[in-house]
Amino acid sequence: MKIDEFKKLIKEEISRNKEIKTIKEIAEGLNQPLYLVGGFLRDIFLSRKKFDLDFIVKNEALTIATKAAKIFRAKLIVMDKEHIVNYRVVKRGLSIDFSEIFKRDIHIDLARRDFTINSIAYCLDDEQLYDDFNGIKDLEGRLIRMVSRDAFDKDPLRMLRAARYFTTLKDFQIDKDTFSCIISKRELITNSSSERIKDEMDKIILSDSPLKGLALVLKTGLVESIFSGKEAAGVKIVSMKKEEKAKVIELMGAVNEIFSSPFLENKDAGDFQFNSEDKKVLFYSAIIQSLSKRGLFSDGRVMRSVNAKDILNTLKNMRFSNAEITGICKIIDNLSFLYKLIEQENREVGIRRIIYRVGRDINILICLALAISKTLGKVDHNKMLALAEETLTVFKKDGDSIINPKKLIDGKDVMKILKCKEGEKIGAILKKIRELQIENKITTRQEALKVLEDIRTSENNK
Repeated sequence: MKIDEFKKLIKEEISRNKEIKTIKEIAEGLNQPLYLVGGFLRDIFLSRKKFDLDFIVKNEALTIATKAAKIFRAKLIVMDKEHIVNYRVVKRGLSIDFSEIFKRDIHIDLARRDFTINSIAYCLDDEQLYDDFNGIKDLEGRLIRMVSRDAFDKDPLRMLRAARYFTTLKDFQIDKDTFSCIISKRELITNSSSERIKDEMDKIILSDSPLKGLALVLKTGLVESIFSGKEAAGVKIVSMKKEEKAKVIELMGAVNEIFSSPFLENKDAGDFQFNSEDKKVLFYSAIIQSLSKRGLFSDGRVMRSVNAKDILNTLKNMRFSNAEITGICKIIDNLSFLYKLIEQENREVGIRRIIYRVGRDINILICLALAISKTLGKVDHNKMLALAEETLTVFKKDGDSIINPKKLIDGKDVMKILKCKEGEKIGAILKKIRELQIENKITTRQEALKVLEDIRTSENNK
């Protein structure tokens, strides 16, 4: 695409955008030249849907942002206080960033940016296009290339952002030097805040093609640095071998394939649908299950078994939500329990128990178990398919009653029949009744009372 054609597309987009027109009027009133920069221009070139606006000015960024927030009835947030101050105006469906040009020089400012495809600027006053680092050429060539070799030193999170762009920008590739630079500087990622790392990982996982980005963070070793959290303690990271990384990438591919389509041929897709939170729990569980075998949650010894406490601490440190932590830990904790059911002939009781333990995340557990059996050969895949079929059939039929068993008796019933006082014994007996319900051995109050009578008889005969 020629420069004039690109400028024409930019002008057409500006003419249709009410927010840009309003902000231009605010800047003109303050006698401030206004520049559009970054992703908005990139997405115009790529004919992608544009969500965010990014403006830079020589002065008065806060004044412009404050006036814009008032006009748009939006919230004003101050960001990145340690480096360049950035002002973000946000409301539902709208995000606009304002910052002042670094050293008041547009060329120096563009040189500080992450990738060439984001280092393009357009001045709304004189309609001049700035492309000091051949970003337009890289857009045409579908190439993600760092602006400078110290780009990742300035902000290590850019390494993860490269993976996100690789995931979300169709047909793009990573420049070879950029790829090599990520490998050599991957340990710097731990200098980024946990919240920012988690946000980028979430965006990769929730994209339409998560496998691309996840494969990149695996190949570069980023994922090990992210989840180990060991640099602060000076402990050397245990790196996966090339063939091990290939196996984990294959596992992620199977997870994505099973997630994206009905994983049992005779099951309705609508019966076991996944939402975005399910998707995150599933992929993070797969990542952690893979890495735990490398000892990254312990002392670095290879093939050490997973430790629930270490997983919990790592997820908390990475700012996972309580719901995500609960879901991931449930999946990891119950994988081995599920595998044990494969060789059992009469396994309905075990299936009902695992449904009770995992709850409505049973579809996530089944999905991961199928992906592992398909790619890693931990268990026979056909047998795992048969178990998945049986488990989801039980879940569809009795899932609600298994997860939330009806209250058949209470503590007063126990005290009355067994002639006992309040204490641990009552709790233990009520737990036994609940387990019998889960196993479908009792379903009515009369049957529960009969269990109490049997307990009383047994105690009297001692």
